[in-house]
Amino acid sequence: MSAIQRAGNSGLLTHAECTRVFNTDLIMKAFTADSKEIWVAFEISAIIEDNDIERALESADILRRLMGIQAVAAVGGYAISDPQAEQTKDSGVEVFIFKALSAYRSKRGVRLIDRRGLRVYTTRRRI
Repeated sequence: MSAIQRAGNSGLLTHAECTRVFNTDLIMKAFTADSKEIWVAFEISAIIEDNDIERALESADILRRLMGIQAVAAVGGYAISDPQAEQTKDSGVEVFIFKALSAYRSKRGVRLIDRRGLRVYTTRRRI
């Protein structure tokens, strides 16, 4: 049983919060330059939109409350418009623009591949 499931079963998280975290595209543990542990809640879309930014912020907030350590919201995609770029700056969301990716469909969903052939992301959503 995961920490998220345990938190949901014990009432620390609501069902909606558990669902939000489980639906986050990528959650990873990372370390800052000064070796502090952080969590990153990453939402990935072809074009970064308001809902991607909001979902990343919500997931990072839940992780921060649950884990008791810093959590960062991040979004990634092929493009972001000026209003959304401004929103990410205002809310402290990290932005990653993918430039060298190609996409193909597989039985598991759509996979994004970088030019070195490394698998970057698999999604069940359409891109």
